[in-house]
Amino acid sequence: MNIVELIRKPIITPEYPDPAEAGRFIHDGHGFYSPDYVFLEDAAWHALCYVATLERRTAGQLCDHIDRWSGGPPFAPAARFYVLCHVAERLPAAMELPRKLLVLPQLGQRERLQ
Repeated sequence: MNIVELIRKPIITPEYPDPAEAGRFIHDGHGFYSPDYVFLEDAAWHALCYVATLERRTAGQLCDHIDRWSGGPPFAPAARFYVLCHVAERLPAAMELPRKLLVLPQLGQRERLQ
């Protein structure tokens, strides 16, 4: 599996097994979204909110940042990529990953996209 395949598919976890994307209300101070919703599955949304907390931002501020960081639509794959980069940056070097996730340590492209 490559990065593109990984970010195009919804993220699911045992806690959030539903891959359906739902509208998530955000406060968008810059007017990038009309209306103020982004569409993400539960696992990606909760991960994005967690990352926002760690970065001391609101979910809306992080969505705005991701939108500018990625260069525009589509938002869901860009948000998944951002979250996966966040995870990849924190993986211990000796950690054994499932085969489908072996591409995570290669996400050094994040800085290039910013």
